[in-house]
Amino acid sequence: MRVCLWGTFDPEHVRNRVIKTGLEQAGAEVVVCHRSLWRGRGERVRESARQRLNLSLIGRGLAAYWHLCWCLLTMARPDVVLVGYPGQIDALIARPICWLRRMPLVLDAFLSIYETAVTDRKLVPKRSWRARLLWCLERQSCRGADLVLLDTEADCAFFQNAYGVGRYARVWVGAPEPSVVAPARRSTGDDTFDVLFVGTFIPLHGIEHILRAAKLLATSAPEVRITFIGSGQMYTEMRLLAQGLALDNVEWGPSWLDEPELSERAARADLILGVFGTSAKAQRVIPAKAYAALAAGRPLVTADTPGSREALTHDETALLCPPGDPKALASAILAVRANRAEADQIAANGQALYWQRFAPRPIGELLLALLRPLVRRTSHFTAAPPESRRHRRSDRPQP
Repeated sequence: MRVCLWGTFDPEHVRNRVIKTGLEQAGAEVVVCHRSLWRGRGERVRESARQRLNLSLIGRGLAAYWHLCWCLLTMARPDVVLVGYPGQIDALIARPICWLRRMPLVLDAFLSIYETAVTDRKLVPKRSWRARLLWCLERQSCRGADLVLLDTEADCAFFQNAYGVGRYARVWVGAPEPSVVAPARRSTGDDTFDVLFVGTFIPLHGIEHILRAAKLLATSAPEVRITFIGSGQMYTEMRLLAQGLALDNVEWGPSWLDEPELSERAARADLILGVFGTSAKAQRVIPAKAYAALAAGRPLVTADTPGSREALTHDETALLCPPGDPKALASAILAVRANRAEADQIAANGQALYWQRFAPRPIGELLLALLRPLVRRTSHFTAAPPESRRHRRSDRPQP
């Protein structure tokens, strides 16, 4: 199968990397047709909250879409056009060309841009024209695509309820194959217990609950140290909260690590944290950091939500605790600290699950299975000779 990965998507985002690698490992030919629109992820966030139009961004957009549309019109016809994440606007632009050339259009929505900007991060006022525009754009892009990809069944149900007509399917986020083998655990019982959180400091992560759990652990388990790596929307606010709580068991790492460094750092951690927010979105998603923890072969503690239950089993492949509950989170960390052998087994089970379901190849195979019916349907339509279509029309009852 020949798949055209098309659009202004972020090529470094884990979602796009896993899908591209997975399709290739599963035997598909992936042709990339890409033009950058944003100068980094930070610009995309800033523009979401911007009140005025950015003429420079508009100019870049016109140039990018001119190139992308010309490429889609003139390239050898692929079996499927897959719009990478984020691609709701891209899908609207690609739709007429895909219809003209009889190419199935698949949108990897991954998550709702409306909910992210308006409800979750509150970058756009709910009753503003920009919020209404985002909702309309997302709705039309989902209705125009032959298939919309999301990360959980819970998100599929959310989109179906929010936007109505459309075909939605779950494709796991997964994680790239780890580049570092996890070392053996320390054998001594009084060493520092290394807890790691990696993220972009968005409200969904519930970092305030991690910091309050750290406060509870400061006296009962001073050997536990929590390291934060990353930066983002709530970083300054969380640093101020940690300062107010007078935390001396928390360390602030770099704002960014390249993939090899991040894999090596994760492999050294005794425990990796997921997300603990209480929003509606947090209930439905499985964070990329959870898959990365499974891939690294490290114990994972994350919130017990309908989304996480789709992929994880408590006390078998991860430890799940109630979201927004610092006391429960502190207890879960202490449980891992006190039961190393059991935690090792959970980590091993989680890593086995990663290779079975969440590595690039099984995700690519899952996606190909979803794409094949679209390709067969389109091939059948385009292969039908004009004579047969005329015969079918002539067989209809005449008025």
